[in-house]
Amino acid sequence: MWSASTAFYVNAVSFLFVIAAILAVRTRTPSSPAPPEGMFRHIGAGFRHVWTNRYMFWLLALVALASFFGFSNLVLMPAMTKDILKRGAGGYAWMLGLFGLGAAIAAPLVTYLDRKFNERGVIKLSAVSLGLFLIGFSLSRTYWLTLVLVFGFGASFMMMSSATNAVLQGNSERVMRGRVTSIYVMLLVGAYPVGGQLMGYVSDVRSAPFAILLGGCVCLAAGLFLMAFPGLIMGAVSYFHPDEDKAATET
Repeated sequence: MWSASTAFYVNAVSFLFVIAAILAVRTRTPSSPAPPEGMFRHIGAGFRHVWTNRYMFWLLALVALASFFGFSNLVLMPAMTKDILKRGAGGYAWMLGLFGLGAAIAAPLVTYLDRKFNERGVIKLSAVSLGLFLIGFSLSRTYWLTLVLVFGFGASFMMMSSATNAVLQGNSERVMRGRVTSIYVMLLVGAYPVGGQLMGYVSDVRSAPFAILLGGCVCLAAGLFLMAFPGLIMGAVSYFHPDEDKAATET
């Protein structure tokens, strides 16, 4: 019904609303702004803040691994759709759409879960489930089952990244919040294309299912590692469970 170029036009128009929203934002400049320190000093201070609060380092390492070995497997979906599942453009569209649907449902779900469980548990379980869904995705040869696994793939990745972002921003000092968030975005978005290059190379050398299986095993190992050593992220204090987390940190 529509051509591929139409989809790009629609996508381009959608960005106009984002630009309009940004232009509508009005900020107030402090009456006595702090003297500028220089870009590299700001960057260095952000990395020192992350290193000093060691749980932030481990959370960011998890984000980098999940993006590099997990999220990057999106580049292999066309190969899985065409070569393994023997589907066309419509099949790929359903797979990508269900991945996005899983992510869209998981984002608000994190807020609900945070009121019942601490973020540390959500992060660890979502990392483990991300690995399991990817492993299942690599082994599946049934289309409808693959759709379910792709939905779980998107939901698990979004839950892990959203909960991690909430912890990092909620526990960062006000002057460091933007810098920590910048490091988070750099690892989340920056690791994806580099990981996609590696996944594509592994797919050419072996196969697309093998590359996805490799990524799933790495994500699963990362989640199990944090479960085996919970003290590494014990400082990730939950906003909704401050008393529980404080007692856990002190012990």
